[in-house]
Amino acid sequence: MKYKLLFLIIFIHLKYISPKCIWYEGIRDGFNQVYRDGEPKPLPLEDISLLNEMCPHIPTIEGVAPLLCCDRKQIAEIQKFKYIVDNLIGRCPSCYYNFLRIFCEMSCNPDHDQFIWPLEFSNITRPSNESSIKDNNDEGIRKDWALPDYVDPDEEQQEEEGEKKVTSKAVTKPVEKVEVITKIRYFISEEQANNFINSCWSVRINFQYAVDILCGSLNRACDVKKLFQYIGLKNAQAPIKIDFVFVNGTYFDSEIKRTFKPSIAKMFACDQPVILPHLSREKCTCMDCNSMCPKINNTKKISLIPKNGTLIQKFKAKVYQLHIVTIIAIGIYFLFVIMFIFSCLLICIWNMKSTKKSYFVEIAPLFVIEFLHRIMDVFEDYFGECTETSLKDNYVIVYELLDEMLDSGLPLATETNILKELIKPPNIFRKVANLVTGDNTNISNTLPSSQLSNIPWRRMGVKYTNNEAYFDLIEEIDAIIDRNGATIMCEIQGYIDCCVKLSGMPDLTLSFVNPRLLDDVSFHPCVRLKKWESERVLSFIPPDGNFRLISYHIGSQNTISIPIYVKHNIQFREGSSGRFELTVGPKQTMGKTLEAVVIECTMPKSVLNCTLTPTQGKSTFDPVKKILVWDIGKIESNAQSAARLPSLRGNIVLSTGQPIPESNPILNVRFTLNQIAISGIRVQRVDMHGEKYKPFKGVKYITTVGKGRFQIRT
Repeated sequence: MKYKLLFLIIFIHLKYISPKCIWYEGIRDGFNQVYRDGEPKPLPLEDISLLNEMCPHIPTIEGVAPLLCCDRKQIAEIQKFKYIVDNLIGRCPSCYYNFLRIFCEMSCNPDHDQFIWPLEFSNITRPSNESSIKDNNDEGIRKDWALPDYVDPDEEQQEEEGEKKVTSKAVTKPVEKVEVITKIRYFISEEQANNFINSCWSVRINFQYAVDILCGSLNRACDVKKLFQYIGLKNAQAPIKIDFVFVNGTYFDSEIKRTFKPSIAKMFACDQPVILPHLSREKCTCMDCNSMCPKINNTKKISLIPKNGTLIQKFKAKVYQLHIVTIIAIGIYFLFVIMFIFSCLLICIWNMKSTKKSYFVEIAPLFVIEFLHRIMDVFEDYFGECTETSLKDNYVIVYELLDEMLDSGLPLATETNILKELIKPPNIFRKVANLVTGDNTNISNTLPSSQLSNIPWRRMGVKYTNNEAYFDLIEEIDAIIDRNGATIMCEIQGYIDCCVKLSGMPDLTLSFVNPRLLDDVSFHPCVRLKKWESERVLSFIPPDGNFRLISYHIGSQNTISIPIYVKHNIQFREGSSGRFELTVGPKQTMGKTLEAVVIECTMPKSVLNCTLTPTQGKSTFDPVKKILVWDIGKIESNAQSAARLPSLRGNIVLSTGQPIPESNPILNVRFTLNQIAISGIRVQRVDMHGEKYKPFKGVKYITTVGKGRFQIRT
């Protein structure tokens, strides 16, 4: 009997025996350190009050530290958005605490691996105590600053010469790299998701439904999938992406190859009181919950309008049914409309008589094209892409931007940094804040500090705790290779993107090892052209934040080394079969690892199927579009990898009765090469003048395939 009782106790508590976490400890805003299959840790007693405030559904015992998968930093991340969420859906306690419960389960539940799994990771630097103190102006710092592939050109040059350099103590260097999670898959019960959206469906804020705001839609076009997709994947402000998957009970994910079970979290209906271990709240009101409204008896009203009366009698009867206040309001409205139309006519007549000057000015045609390109660049910077959908969704901001960029037919402000001070970029949190405060415009209330500066592209009085300047030298290669491996055409489109966070008014100079390679160069307005023409040195006072310093083009007349080769053997035989063989390898002279290597091949229409086996990566064939894709991944450039290069071999099935294809398909290759510029351009030095502090400088080189594609003829 004792053994049976012991077995029953173990069976009931089996799921609590070995809880596991996928992360623990917040490193930076929104980034949590990977802690896969880790045991939950006790939360310090002094942090329990914060836990009870943000996650009141988690039961705690006084004097006992609960075992959770989160620390104080992660709970504080939830608290950061408490004001916005509280003003958005806080009127309905059921909706509010259901929302918090979903994200508290994601952050702190000790059974993480039962319903959450990491998909993407990134390496960042753990900030020190000094670097963790951020200036308000550091809000736009990019996430990839802490990546190890930024190199200080001064230090790199001295290392090659064999000298040692003593760095300043004031410069904070990366000391510890931490692997963090950037994307997760959240398995949530379909019933739980439906109960959540139902509890928030009627919650209003400023004559608009809160669910529409959370969903990024209008006119009640939101549903459960759109809501969670917008919150998890389409929210550009969230550093971590969440792929919500709706399941019913236990679910096996074929991609992850693991069985998951969603968290059992009770969702309160809007007509239910919220009763949790650490608080109790009343039901939602009738304004935010239709179930709380009393039912109206549909009684028939007696009509006072005579059925057989004249038109005047019917009109009088309708007017008599109106309230006196309604009649007065209608009269005042028509009076104001008449006055407005009359005043507009007077202003037009006065302008026509007093203004005889023509504002037509002859300008160069290329000036118009350049201005249109500036508009496109600004829209892409604000909305991520310039498409019909993005312009329709943000038509108010588009109008405000055009109003600031064009004045009386002439360009006014075209710098992105200045425009972002004038007009705030769109995001869901600012949209919610505007609805809460009643502010329907994105225009700033203060004059941008750049308007007070002698340099129009830089603000005055800029101050940063960490002074840093990062330069990305990116080159996009377009090439055509014939079947024998000879280069038919090879061009490079390069540009230098900068992210400068420097205090004061610094004056930078950037020199190259071989500047003569640069051809067809386009500069940012901050670059001094005379300095470049005489000394081939870029001298400039940089804008604050992100900007493109130069763009350049290297044509086919220059000798460009191709970093990758493909050996191919594609044969179509008589009958209904064929042979397909590919071998990919890096050029040994490059000495760098090829990353994100993908080969795409569009087969002839007579091909029915492909049975191919890759030695590395995975291959897929779409029989409808006739497209073969081989995702290889990384290819190391060393002696060991040279002995076992990635290859793809197999047979091709052709349609019976179809003629043999006259020509072999073309191979489209995509790849990325880090820490090298394929043209041979390198930054020699980056110097700063005009300021006394010593900044941290970093240069990163990236080579990738351009929009014109990298084609290999077979």
